[in-house]
Amino acid sequence: MQILIADDTPTDLMVMAAFLKALGHEIVMAKNGEDAIDAYLTHKPDLVIMDVIMPGLDGYETVRRLRKLDDDWVPVIFLSACTEPDDIALGIEAGGDDYLAKPFNKTVLKAKMIAMQRIAEMRARLLRVSTELERANQALRNLADVDGLTGLANRRFLDRHLEVEIEDCINSYTHPDAQLPDVQLSEQESPEIQYDTNPNQ
Repeated sequence: MQILIADDTPTDLMVMAAFLKALGHEIVMAKNGEDAIDAYLTHKPDLVIMDVIMPGLDGYETVRRLRKLDDDWVPVIFLSACTEPDDIALGIEAGGDDYLAKPFNKTVLKAKMIAMQRIAEMRARLLRVSTELERANQALRNLADVDGLTGLANRRFLDRHLEVEIEDCINSYTHPDAQLPDVQLSEQESPEIQYDTNPNQ
């Protein structure tokens, strides 16, 4: 997996990065919340491990912003020495999926990585299936609109698009709220009508 680690303590950051690299993962590091957002949008990692207490944007606010910026669901594990029930609940409410005590236990972290690897693989399969289904649906839509012998648009396609064109024309030329302009002619602009009073001519 590609894992984004955000931690403002360089020693803690390097220790965790080295441990996860030894497990075969690719690591992207960030030293604060702002850097974490930039790294996330650039690398699109499979997992985020986010320290809670950082200068500037803390971990909770950083994850809230990540969830607003990206509709794609990526697991987030919060990392903190604050492990009271209220702290864990706050992390989940902020958009996190798991919580890891700091300093981390190597056995616990390794077990969580195994679980997250399974989730990442399942997520990748779901994305592939979703893409394949969309392609299949598009192919079915194309078949429904094309004559099998000629390869040209069939009656169903023409009828549907004709309805759209007619509706567009009606909307373009029908303005129920429109009013004719009130045109008033001045005496100079009014046409002068002259009557011929000489019957002999």
